[in-house]
Amino acid sequence: MSFRTILVKDNLLEMISEYYALPGNEAGGPCHIVLDDFNVRDRNLEFCLKACKEENDLMGIAIIENLMLLETKVDRWRAIGLDEDRIKELLED
Repeated sequence: MSFRTILVKDNLLEMISEYYALPGNEAGGPCHIVLDDFNVRDRNLEFCLKACKEENDLMGIAIIENLMLLETKVDRWRAIGLDEDRIKELLED
């Protein structure tokens, strides 16, 4: 875990919003399977982290590292901004 990750944990939603605003990230960039498709299992986060590292995507790395600090799918979904109704739907699938 990096020092950068600890610093941004409290404003993750703001960081995600800024991430989407970057050119090429309108659909979530290398983090799209997490941010757009809501796949937040460890293996999904690891896949995105690898892709971000390959593209030297520092903001994407920080977002994924922060999500890795959270232990449950529900906590991760809340961290990316899903509301309770959407979380309930995902849990039913």
